[in-house]
Amino acid sequence: MDTTTTTTNNGLTMKPQIISSQDYLDPDIVETKRREKDFDVLLSPEFDYEGRTFQIVLDGHHSLEAARQSRRKPRFFIAKPNEIEGFGLTENGDDGVGEFLQMHNNGADWRNIATNGPATWGPPKRRS
Repeated sequence: MDTTTTTTNNGLTMKPQIISSQDYLDPDIVETKRREKDFDVLLSPEFDYEGRTFQIVLDGHHSLEAARQSRRKPRFFIAKPNEIEGFGLTENGDDGVGEFLQMHNNGADWRNIATNGPATWGPPKRRS
């Protein structure tokens, strides 16, 4: 899952975490996406929260799973900030981002799509 890299204010270079809160995927839809090779995923622009950089999956959860199952890379597209409900909240610090995340929650905990593990909040740890 390749995206752009970001250099943090403490000099660490990292990719933004792409996160999702959608658990349920309809297997029939995923299979259709696989057959049609529809691997298009719409992401939010990058935003910072609790010391890390994130993007959320806005649309294309089934396409993302179809890409995984096909062992293909998804095609990521970035939405324009003015096309996303509440994206302006991300300019209001962590409280605003928390509101934005709540608005776009699909009913499950946020998780990192690359690892399928929980989203990692808080400042990045330095490697020694």
